[in-house]
Amino acid sequence: MVSLGFLVFLSAVLIHLCISSNAQPTYRYHICSTAGNYTTGSQYRANFNSLFSSLSSNATLHNVFYNATAGQNSDQVYAIYLCRGDASPDVCRDCVSASSQEILLRCPNQKEAIIWFDECMFRYSNRSIFATMEDTPFGFLKNPNNYSDPVQFKQIREDLLERLVTKAISDSSTGMFATRETNFSGNLKIYGMVQCTPDISLSDCNICLRGSVAEIPNCCEGKKGARVLKPSCNIRYESFPFIEQKATAPASPTISDREDMTSLDASIQRRCFSWKVALTMMTRREMGYDRHSGDGKGNDVPYHPI
Repeated sequence: MVSLGFLVFLSAVLIHLCISSNAQPTYRYHICSTAGNYTTGSQYRANFNSLFSSLSSNATLHNVFYNATAGQNSDQVYAIYLCRGDASPDVCRDCVSASSQEILLRCPNQKEAIIWFDECMFRYSNRSIFATMEDTPFGFLKNPNNYSDPVQFKQIREDLLERLVTKAISDSSTGMFATRETNFSGNLKIYGMVQCTPDISLSDCNICLRGSVAEIPNCCEGKKGARVLKPSCNIRYESFPFIEQKATAPASPTISDREDMTSLDASIQRRCFSWKVALTMMTRREMGYDRHSGDGKGNDVPYHPI
């Protein structure tokens, strides 16, 4: 008879596969500039469409960061995308594609705008935005829940973010991306991430990140999670793990990380339903049917822009 432990393990693996195969980029925040507008049938819009098509197709090849320009003179359009440092090429491509479409809906006819998803940042402008550190405009996102011991949490959070900034600016080969987790209380941990666009210098990255850290007390003191989103950098900390961990593959053939999973999306989607049915029937025979739903721990909680 199949052991209960094996069924639990197999269920977890297959659920992860099914969730990963259906994952979509998650929109978080956007800012539309009031600097100027364009008309739908203008040359600027035509350059805009051409540029976005190019960026989306290049996202898989260039992965984390890419910049491009289309057009000339007053109709010239500049664009940048920055995918999270742990994003696979497929995740990056999907996010760039989604963000370039979403920004048209949220900022129609604006000549400059920026949008953030969980997986990437996308911005465009009618002025050059390459290799220039910009820390405005920016936004805050925060978890509505507070820690019960804000004093202890503040000390640990400040130490975590300081270590992350130092790590990100210590070596440009890291892509100015750093992640870290630290113990908080008992089994509780705090998880953090910082990232700069790799077209700016290490010193400018340092300025941008430290400026972002300094904003936390103004918006999000004591909160269980927060983000500061700027054009040239972003920081984030949470009470749950959110960074994509890539495990070492064991000797037997298996799926080791999300990059492998995304390459199998089509077959996974076809099989998810039949796997769920089979597992449900097997589990009922082994342990009885439990209708208790999950409590959602580990999932991102709603964020509130301020």
